[in-house]
Amino acid sequence: MPRRYSSRELTRLAESQGWRFSRQRGSHMIFVKWRERNHVSIPASEREVRVGTVANIKRQMRLSNEEFNRIVDEVL
Repeated sequence: MPRRYSSRELTRLAESQGWRFSRQRGSHMIFVKWRERNHVSIPASEREVRVGTVANIKRQMRLSNEEFNRIVDEVL
């Protein structure tokens, strides 16, 4: 079964890849990367983030599973 991540861990991972906190809208934190038109939306909750949501965050960050796992090992 895939590992679950907290919002705090995903935030740390996004910031390590150059994503910067832009704003919070409701229960989601929005991160942007300079000179890119897309954004990453991370839930701002105390609970673990669901596996499907983590997959969507990976897609928004344009990371493959291998890249994501390598970054997780380095950062977390």
